[in-house]
Amino acid sequence: MLKFPPGFHGKIVNPGGVLRAVVIQGELTHCGSEKSKVLKPGSYFESNGAYKHIISAAQSNEETIIYLRSSGNYKLSY
Repeated sequence: MLKFPPGFHGKIVNPGGVLRAVVIQGELTHCGSEKSKVLKPGSYFESNGAYKHIISAAQSNEETIIYLRSSGNYKLSY
């Protein structure tokens, strides 16, 4: 589980393998290869192979919690 405060901006870098994340609480904006999308609880994002997920909890008035599962390493930066 990862918790992000309101206003958080950052990225999750998956250097390879499978990465899946589900929003548990709050709202998360995910910027993928297409346009950005607001994810509400129950929504998910994933990647298979090297990928950079740009995320933001700027729209949320509460902390955002996601469950993240990865078959390898990943890097969270802000």
